[in-house]
Amino acid sequence: MRNPLLIFPIGILFVIVSAFVSVQFGAMTMNELIEKMKTISFLLLPIVIFVGVFAFDHFRGRKNGKD
Repeated sequence: MRNPLLIFPIGILFVIVSAFVSVQFGAMTMNELIEKMKTISFLLLPIVIFVGVFAFDHFRGRKNGKD
């Protein structure tokens, strides 16, 4: 059994890494990144939780032999 709590840091880490990659490519400055992270973090958290729970249920169901 996988620990469902592992999904949360993985999702958050993915968001942070993708944001820093966009900074490296010059899509936005560091100040813009900080402001966007502040504003979208509250919108993004429920999405990360929903996707994480959905993925966990999906993989757990397949592991038990259900589709």
